[in-house]
Amino acid sequence: MYVPHRRVSDRIAVSFLVAAFLTVTAPGALAATFTVNEDGSATDLTGGTGACATTNGGCSLHAAIQSVNAQAPGPHTILFSIAKVTLAANLPPIQIPVTIDGGGSRTEIVGGPGPGPGAFGSIILGNPTGASTVRNLVIGYMSGAGISIIDGGKTVQNCYIGTDTTGTVAHPNSGAGITITMTALGPYPVPAPPPVQPPDISAVQPTLVGHASDAALGNLISGNQALGVDISGERAV
Repeated sequence: MYVPHRRVSDRIAVSFLVAAFLTVTAPGALAATFTVNEDGSATDLTGGTGACATTNGGCSLHAAIQSVNAQAPGPHTILFSIAKVTLAANLPPIQIPVTIDGGGSRTEIVGGPGPGPGAFGSIILGNPTGASTVRNLVIGYMSGAGISIIDGGKTVQNCYIGTDTTGTVAHPNSGAGITITMTALGPYPVPAPPPVQPPDISAVQPTLVGHASDAALGNLISGNQALGVDISGERAV
């Protein structure tokens, strides 16, 4: 009579171990990575499943943002396997914490073919409650601001805004390089500075709208290429 008892106990113990494993590993499934490999602005057709697939079979930046917004709660990551994205529609506002990283060579995102501002833009960091980061991008020819920040907890780091990939030729946006709009007072999570803080070679002067006195709370604008001047920080472009 003892053997069946031990087998039942073993089954119970295994069940507890499986349950504990699922409890520990589940949070990792909440964060997803989407890799942009398609130019343009085709939309996601997967209905928020996290697959990020357009009619062309790839993943556009537009579709990647749609996938991020559908895959709460994050934080998620958007990477790039292409060097340039030319928008063909306005990007959807980002509502879920995300890191958009153009990598060491900096992915270029433009609102039109140029010269001069195009018809589309900008990257809108919505999400009033969570932290989001944009880094290593070249952003130009946008209709409106290059990056629009809504509320606190956001980081913009190591981007070229309003220039080409060399940082020496103007690719102007029709609005400011970065705008910050406050819809509510903090507190907001304060982004941690990078391990090695790059110098702010541009005098970044965001356009502050709303609660301007609280606009910088929880936002980190660091190491971005000149807004209005070239990579030397001395010559206007």
